[in-house]
Amino acid sequence: MKNIIQTILFLCILSIGCQARNITILGLGDSITEGIEGQGSYLSPLKRILFEEGYDVTFVGPRLSRSGDEAIPCYGWCGKNVEFIDSTIEAVYSQYPADIVLFHAGHNHDAATKPVKGIINAYKSIIGKIRNINPGAVILVAEVIPSGKLPKYSYIPELNRKIARLVREYDDEKVRLVDIASGYDWSKLNVSDKVHPNPEGREWIAGCWNEALKEILGEPVFAPLKITSVDLVPDEASKAPNYYCTWNTQGAYCGYGDIRAQMTEANVFGSGPGQGWINFYPKIRKDLYFLLDDSWDIPLDANEGYGHDEVDTSRFPSIGGDAQERMKKLSDMVRAKGWKGLGLWVAANKDPRTKMSDDEFWKDRLSTFDSSGVAYLKVDWGKMEHDAEYRKRMTQLGKQYAPGLWIEHAPCIGPTPTENLRPYVTFSDVYRTYDVDDIISVPLTIDRVGRMLSLKAEEGARGLVNCEDEVYIAAGLGCAMGIMRHPFLNVNGNDLNTVSKIKYKDIYLRLDEVVRAVRWSRIAEPFGVRADVRIDRERLTDRWIYSDGESWVKHETGDTVKAGAPARVSRNMPLAETDDVSPERPYLLCSRYPDGATAVVALPRRIARERIAKAVNVCIEIDDIFKPVGVFGVFGSLTLKAEGLQGRKFRVLAQDLAGEGAVDISDAVEISERGISIPGAVLKRVGTMAASQGDISSPGTVIRIYDADGCPVTSN
Repeated sequence: MKNIIQTILFLCILSIGCQARNITILGLGDSITEGIEGQGSYLSPLKRILFEEGYDVTFVGPRLSRSGDEAIPCYGWCGKNVEFIDSTIEAVYSQYPADIVLFHAGHNHDAATKPVKGIINAYKSIIGKIRNINPGAVILVAEVIPSGKLPKYSYIPELNRKIARLVREYDDEKVRLVDIASGYDWSKLNVSDKVHPNPEGREWIAGCWNEALKEILGEPVFAPLKITSVDLVPDEASKAPNYYCTWNTQGAYCGYGDIRAQMTEANVFGSGPGQGWINFYPKIRKDLYFLLDDSWDIPLDANEGYGHDEVDTSRFPSIGGDAQERMKKLSDMVRAKGWKGLGLWVAANKDPRTKMSDDEFWKDRLSTFDSSGVAYLKVDWGKMEHDAEYRKRMTQLGKQYAPGLWIEHAPCIGPTPTENLRPYVTFSDVYRTYDVDDIISVPLTIDRVGRMLSLKAEEGARGLVNCEDEVYIAAGLGCAMGIMRHPFLNVNGNDLNTVSKIKYKDIYLRLDEVVRAVRWSRIAEPFGVRADVRIDRERLTDRWIYSDGESWVKHETGDTVKAGAPARVSRNMPLAETDDVSPERPYLLCSRYPDGATAVVALPRRIARERIAKAVNVCIEIDDIFKPVGVFGVFGSLTLKAEGLQGRKFRVLAQDLAGEGAVDISDAVEISERGISIPGAVLKRVGTMAASQGDISSPGTVIRIYDADGCPVTSN
């Protein structure tokens, strides 16, 4: 009776009708769970099936089952047997105590060793350890799929009989048998090695797991949606001048103390703890320049003499040769890792050691950059940083001696004011809005960007605005990005890079936002200033009460810092509309890009000590409903306002910008005289489909609308 009551309570907790939270699933096993050679495993189709049917689940685990760009967390390990899993499961499951465990293991033995008894003992041990850690866990134990690799795997039929007997002996609804083996024809469902499932085999296994899971999960929480074979995100790399720069990663080592000492070849290219910065952002590396920040060009033991603009051999000891050869080698090393190109921080002055004139110096360096394939210069502070004519001359020389080089200008200003912004964007390729106080960076950056967008670029100038690490502001206002967040936490024990103060540090748990915003720039490239901005007269004010160590800017505990920005900003289109007038409503941004694409963004607030992302109803005007729409942030609903839609039939596709495969949301939208309205819950569900494990990024979705007869939709 006690077991029955426990089971009923557990099923009530899991059943969607009364589900209070997302359900976690751990795939546990060997290469059948992990997959081989990037082909993925049953986890990929299972994740798709559960999503399409409307279940709210998250896969967890320390390893990844990879299929293309998709990476599903699990604890599957190619080449390892069940005894190995037994030796590690306590540590793994203590870290990932999933609600449901999908357990399939039994390969990687040989019939000649008579392994069945040992395998069953390991099964018992694993199940016991999981139940000791989480007595409420449901463990689905699968029979092992048959194999044609004989006689090695001739023990599998006997093993499956013993697995079925073991599960019966538990006589517990929380340990259940899943019959995957019956009817599984390895000659049709396995690849040529006769062991691992082919796509049809992976679908078979996923279907078996799904049937077992439905008995536990009950009714779906969401309406069904269908994933299609259409990919709305181009594979071709973006042409936008977006980059990742190393500054905050350098600061991760030292609490922004001796930050320049961290710029070393070992840290950039090495494989030790906290090293290997060159390996960041694999999903979007081809879209980004890799930019070495302050100090790459001066001796390691120096903190002066900025402006050498040549690869320093004390920092990059393996790179030899003359100045041009060293630069070429460094550029090639970066490109070899898949980045779009090398970017460099440079001071706004010539080398203090040189006797060359300013023009002679920059002709020399720019020619070297050009012949070496350097793609981007970040011209920061320096002796001439506030000399507009000096910077303008650098840009002119760049067009002459390095025509493929992007030159960004950004004179140093403080982390909070906006008054010191300079109108250099009018003659620049790119103008960066500069550093901000992290926690209140959203209003500070919106305010700075809005001021720059009111200007107009001179003839021949590209005039882009770079809004640094606020990537959703970049998407919403047609700006470029200078990404500084990174995946390293607690480097060298430095608390500035832990998540202990989550309200501040959560930017390091929001890396998927970077992926989504950068992939949006494949669809819609940033565009230069042309006085096309509309700025709301009403301003919203964020305020943050600081605790110790919450920013690189020095604050006393208890200090309150305020920053305000326009409630709404738009480019080349009317301001977004909302019916919410509460003081904690989000900042709303929208832009119509030159190619007709539209972006809309709802940005969270920082009030007292809370990050508030209120879901409000938003309406924007759409000029051409058949052009892409990028939607970033949390919404109550989003209405795409257009005339003449009622009575027409459309197919509406939506896709997480971080993922592959659009979802047909046609049945979830409402078409009226006002336009097409999309529920916020649908945007959130689709816009986080490809979320990385542990990432808490806001949704980022691309939407495409087609005439019903012209939609390129096929179901997966």
